[in-house]
Amino acid sequence: DAPIPEGQNEQGLARLSVADAKLFLNNCNVKTTSILQEIVKRDGDFMASQIAEFIGTDIGHLRGAWAGLTKRVRTITKDGHATLINWFKQGDDWHGVIAAQTVASMRVALDERA
Repeated sequence: DAPIPEGQNEQGLARLSVADAKLFLNNCNVKTTSILQEIVKRDGDFMASQIAEFIGTDIGHLRGAWAGLTKRVRTITKDGHATLINWFKQGDDWHGVIAAQTVASMRVALDERA
């Protein structure tokens, strides 16, 4: 479980272990789990519009999902300032990045649930 180096876009992001990722996924609803699976499939580097299209909605309707993911990572890490996703504005869209360590941990946790 060697730490993965932090890229510039990953600065300040929570880096979940496999145990944390499993805890994070515990009691997640189907929509949240689907969003995380799609983000992991994209190696934690995605556009909000891609996730919205995958879910079958528009970007604005995902605000609650993003807020829920933030609240959950803060609960899991016991850090009121923890961030799961760094966002970067690109035109009318948003580019999201999750720490490589968290992506790797989520991949393991999601695979074990399947």
